[in-house]
Amino acid sequence: MPLLTILKNKKLVLALILILSTFWAGWEWRDREADAEMSKLRQETAESISEAHQRASEAERELASRVAKVDEQNALISALRQRESQEITKEVIRYVQNPDIDNCTHNNEWVQLHDKAAITRLSSSGVPESASRTDDGSSTTSDIK
Repeated sequence: MPLLTILKNKKLVLALILILSTFWAGWEWRDREADAEMSKLRQETAESISEAHQRASEAERELASRVAKVDEQNALISALRQRESQEITKEVIRYVQNPDIDNCTHNNEWVQLHDKAAITRLSSSGVPESASRTDDGSSTTSDIK
């Protein structure tokens, strides 16, 4: 009956109660500190997530505005291309419909250079050689056939 002997000794019982109550108080204090730290971590995590969502929505708005600007610029460029294309088409039609298109005249020097370039051939050595041709003094361009 050693338990009865221990219980009879008041000092020993008081020391045991003091040790157990100190252990229990320490355990409760540590548990409260851990709970406070966990609450703080949860709050910091929630704040971080909220900030991340806010930054993501700001980035999404900025991206949307950039996309809108690019779309606007693309529309302007397309309109300019369309207008330039129409102008060029109209200009080409205007040139093609010109009744004096066959009456293109050049000076004699240009005609001679053109004709000489048209009849020049390369020899087997790679040096250009000209076929003999006389100048008839004409002032219109002619292609060698």
